[in-house]
Amino acid sequence: MNIEDRIRQDPFLSVAINTTGISNREIGRQFDIDESVVRRWRNRNIVSPQASTHKPLTQEAGTSQWVAGIDLSTDRGEARTLPAPVVDGAKPVEDKELLEKVGVDPAKWEIASRKESRWQNAGGEWLSAHKVEVRRRGSMTGDLSVEQMTEILSDYSKRADRYFGSPTHANGIFVVPISDLQAGKVDGGGTAALVDRFGRMIQAVRDRLIREGSAQTLIIPVLGDCIEGLVSQGGKLVTRLDISVTEQVRVYRRLLIHAVAELAPHAKRVLVVVLPGNHDETYRVVSTPTHDSWAIEGASAAQEALAMSKNFKHVEFLYPDSEELVVTVNVGTKDKPFVLAFTHGHLAKAPNSMAAWWAGQSFGREHGGSADILFTGHFHHLRAEQMGGGRTWIQVPAMDGGSDWYRRSTGANQVAGILSLWVTPGKGLGWEGMTIHTGE
Repeated sequence: MNIEDRIRQDPFLSVAINTTGISNREIGRQFDIDESVVRRWRNRNIVSPQASTHKPLTQEAGTSQWVAGIDLSTDRGEARTLPAPVVDGAKPVEDKELLEKVGVDPAKWEIASRKESRWQNAGGEWLSAHKVEVRRRGSMTGDLSVEQMTEILSDYSKRADRYFGSPTHANGIFVVPISDLQAGKVDGGGTAALVDRFGRMIQAVRDRLIREGSAQTLIIPVLGDCIEGLVSQGGKLVTRLDISVTEQVRVYRRLLIHAVAELAPHAKRVLVVVLPGNHDETYRVVSTPTHDSWAIEGASAAQEALAMSKNFKHVEFLYPDSEELVVTVNVGTKDKPFVLAFTHGHLAKAPNSMAAWWAGQSFGREHGGSADILFTGHFHHLRAEQMGGGRTWIQVPAMDGGSDWYRRSTGANQVAGILSLWVTPGKGLGWEGMTIHTGE
């Protein structure tokens, strides 16, 4: 079938190929058409960049300019209606009618958000137009019930205790930092894929812990960005979410309970250290308290749920002090301390700035400056670096599904994973056996 026939039969291809905001490469990828074919068709049929479904109105004195048109990808998009005179007393346009007005099939698409704009033209007449963010029906992969999450995670709870033999680290300190879940993010398969990925990774960590010897102390640092949230990019992420904020917190809470339930039986003492991240902020203004965080709220609920069971009496939760974003734990002795510090990582502007930030903590006599090992997340990739005085900075990988925007912009993408390692105060670097569990 040639491209002319494809365009006549597929209204979404027709819209996309006539819209200058979508590149030839993107159209080719989405509709399985060679990029050069798209480019040649556009050169023949679109005279100029303005000859597309984007048809700007001529701006007159006292008139706001409005660009009508449709931009659709495979599962999301934006549509803008043509201006129409405002009719006094008219009922608000229903979602279905609005979708039909912009030429989008309401049986296949639904409105994620909508906005109406009004203005007066030069003649004093009031006009209105709508802009809607749309998503394809059925693309909400993350709206999981507790029962559905339990069913997914239970697949990774039935294969425990399969390792036997001589343990290598019995009675040691086992650290499993978890960072950047960003539940609700659509990339990488969305929230459903996150739940499955998390189950596989925790299973791998649990199997390692059994194989190498149950720990005296298990530390699970939760390093922030547990949900995608709405505060980043000025709230513009709403169209890049597959579940609401409250559902994101529910998913994060359920995953944290799963991690503790799977790992805690294999340690004599468990410490869950919870840090706020930038995505976890409830509201992004300077005066918002640092502990006003969805990461703290979700972990607090998990703590209360676990406290109802007699099986988790050896589990403790630790949170930052008020107006603090760093938690330190001494795993050595009073005479020979060995301090672990945990923070999300967004206090440094870039990975290469972390050493300077940490040095500043020491110079300012902040408690994070006394640490022998610093654990951070935020930058989504593994980095381990020895610092002065025998210190180590460990930046842990993210658990989210990556970023399509970052991949398109740079060609690079991170590999999701959970880190695990044994902390060995007074021995070598103070840690050994670092492993990334990807769940593969």
